[in-house]
Amino acid sequence: MPPADPRLVDQITLILSNLEGSAVADPDWERTGEVPYLYREGTILVSEADLPRARSALVDALRGLLPSDRRLGTEQGAPAFGAGEHFAELRVIDGLSSLRFAAVPGQVTVPLVLERLDAILGPGVARPDHVLYVCPAHACPATEPEEVPGHTVQPFPEPAASCACGSGLCADGAGVDVLIADTGFLSDAALRHSWLEGVDGDEEDPYFPGSNPPVIAPYAGHGTFVAGCLRCQAPAANVHVVGALTNPGSVLDPGAAYESDLAPRVADALKKRNPDVLVFTFASPTRDNWSPYCFDVLYESRLRFIKGLVVVSPAGNTGEDEYMWPGAYPWVVAVGALSANWRTRAHFSTYGKWVDVYAPGEDLVNAYPVGDFICQESPNKGVKRSFKDGLAKWSGTSCSTPVFAGLVAARMSATWENGQQAADSLLRYARSQAIRGVGPVALPGDACREPRSSGSGGDRTRVCCHHEEC
Repeated sequence: MPPADPRLVDQITLILSNLEGSAVADPDWERTGEVPYLYREGTILVSEADLPRARSALVDALRGLLPSDRRLGTEQGAPAFGAGEHFAELRVIDGLSSLRFAAVPGQVTVPLVLERLDAILGPGVARPDHVLYVCPAHACPATEPEEVPGHTVQPFPEPAASCACGSGLCADGAGVDVLIADTGFLSDAALRHSWLEGVDGDEEDPYFPGSNPPVIAPYAGHGTFVAGCLRCQAPAANVHVVGALTNPGSVLDPGAAYESDLAPRVADALKKRNPDVLVFTFASPTRDNWSPYCFDVLYESRLRFIKGLVVVSPAGNTGEDEYMWPGAYPWVVAVGALSANWRTRAHFSTYGKWVDVYAPGEDLVNAYPVGDFICQESPNKGVKRSFKDGLAKWSGTSCSTPVFAGLVAARMSATWENGQQAADSLLRYARSQAIRGVGPVALPGDACREPRSSGSGGDRTRVCCHHEEC
């Protein structure tokens, strides 16, 4: 069996080194190259309805895995439990709790515990606290940021032209609220780039702590880049970027977070805002393709009650046909990436019948921090790239996702459809111009198009602003 791809090793190692308690389901992953999923060691998630029987089952599972002369909950480095206690219990989000126990390498790990709990409780009753990320296994973004020519001053795809309409109801996203869950936002980017004017969010520090001169950290600026891609399709949309993938106390944020941390941050943001479009930029595999428990609860307790809300998420960058979450949910629009020619699927894009639409996602240019970046991944590891103008070229399904989300926002302002209706209309048109061997395709400029027929290759008909003069 060939060893793991060096780039995959670099990506996974970045997370394991900077996200406390993270682990890989396959302990031999560096040799096999297989990364089934990443999780928080010593933690399982259980619905509050199943807590009573889960507590008892967990004690039985732990006793069965540990030698009889080992006292549960006292291993070095384990959580400090009270006398006679085998685990700690913590509410994660309304309706869901975590049970934390002392992990023992090779003996008591989450995958081993879950195997026993599946036999006792039934499959999927207890699940891991998955790691969700904008980077690896494989990477999203699919490349590290690249330099652009020095004369470049505009993003790509370029900002959409405003629709000249007497009533002012134009396909520019005006009046549409968008919430992006990512790494945060660089406030100076809104001053530097006109298409980001008015965008706000949780402030992100993009530099390695203590670096002098400043060195840009891996995945820093991702939320700003994504916001820029969306704004180029909907230049007047109200956009807020939540720092959902940050990890307080960490020296370096690896663009990853546990679902038990990420979902509550989104829930908190939803208490303050009522978005029309919610954009996730992470895509991760899960244990046995079970959905992330925290996002099950987030949907049932909050998202499904926001009428008209559309949720958009990357399909992932595995280059294979496999489920990636949260994009695999039926209530999420999963977006794959087109290659730079916009006629073929990008080589890195995850694909399959579950992927709803493909949009441009390779070699996009948008806002990025100013400074030097040291590549962290093979084969460019150690190479310095300089970003003097606050622009970078980046690729990934996390880049194609905001392109589609921006088209939704643009259409909403033109047609008065809500988010779900606008997304459905765009998906119908995307299916009418589906590319053989790829799937439904949405391109810049498609916000107000309608298919004249249900077959592929349908004619483009412009629908704009409710007024014929548009």
